[in-house]
Amino acid sequence: MADFLVEIESFGEWHDLNQMSQLHPPSAWTLYTDGSTNTSGSGIEIVLQTPTGLRVEKALKLGFQATNNEAEYEALLQGLDLALHFRVEDITMKTDSQLIAS
Repeated sequence: MADFLVEIESFGEWHDLNQMSQLHPPSAWTLYTDGSTNTSGSGIEIVLQTPTGLRVEKALKLGFQATNNEAEYEALLQGLDLALHFRVEDITMKTDSQLIAS
């Protein structure tokens, strides 16, 4: 099972909640997720970055109306599914959602 280090965005900057940056091995992949909702619908964006810096980007419009928290959670689920597809074993996850980070 992968170890997850979670960070949240605060005032436009990423902060490590646990001040554990020394635990970010160079073999770790990084998963960035974001979800949002407005009057025209809900969508998610996922970026999965390899240890060498290559990026897989995925943006989806959700086929259902969702709250912002539901969209953030769906982004996490889709991001983890993408990581499983690539057989990622070591991952650092970054999100701007306090709900997902807690």
